[in-house]
Order: sequence, then C-alpha cells, then structure tokens
Amino acid sequence: MAVVERAAARFELDATHQRAGEGELFVLEPEAVHTGMAALPEGWAYKVLYIEPRLLHDWSERDGAAVAALRPHLRPGAPGRGLDRPEHAAVRRARRYLHERWDQRVTLAELARVFKRTVGVRPGLYARAVAS
Repeated sequence: MAVVERAAARFELDATHQRAGEGELFVLEPEAVHTGMAALPEGWAYKVLYIEPRLLHDWSERDGAAVAALRPHLRPGAPGRGLDRPEHAAVRRARRYLHERWDQRVTLAELARVFKRTVGVRPGLYARAVAS
C-alpha cells in the first residue's frame, strides 16, 4: 500500500498507465512489477507500507472490514520457494498470453519480447533482481 504525500506519481502496471495524486492511496499485488516516477516536474513524495500476506488472517480477526478491502489485492499464503508459492504476476501474464494464442506457435523469444514490453526488463534481469 502506498500513499502520495506530495504532488503526483505515475506508474505502469500490467501494461496500463496509472496516476495517483496527492492524498491518494493505491494498493499493489505482492510481487507486481511496476515502474514509479513523478507525474509532475516538481517530483513527488510517498510512503509505502509492505504487508506480509500471512498477517491477513490475524488482522481479519481484529478488523474484518480493513482486511476485506485489501483482500482483492493480496494473495493468500506466505511467499517462499517451491510449489507452495503463490503464482507470480509475471507468470500469470505469460500464461494468459499463451492461453490467448492456443492455436498459434509462440516461441520463447517472442514470449521474452512480450515479457520485456510488459514488465520493462528482460526475463533474465528480472529473475536476478527477484533473487537478490
């Protein structure tokens, strides 16, 4: 969750252009790859609160309304390595791309180009950034 304290922010998320003005709150899905920059020449200021998805259960016991408002933006489960890890947003986009083209041949090079166009970096660079 982030709130813009001064001026305005603009960012790209899932190939869409977004804008948040002063005082606006926005919520991004865990692991969502996005850009972030000033929407105005004077720059911007913002604060971010990172919430571990596993805390939602505890919070829902105390304040169900707040958690209900966040739930569409947060996937259940703790992040981790292995098969129990929630599906990554970039993987969902790749699967959607392949599903839409079920009757076409899609090469790995084409998928990498779509990944870069959508996410902003090549898959290898992205993987190294996530691992660090």
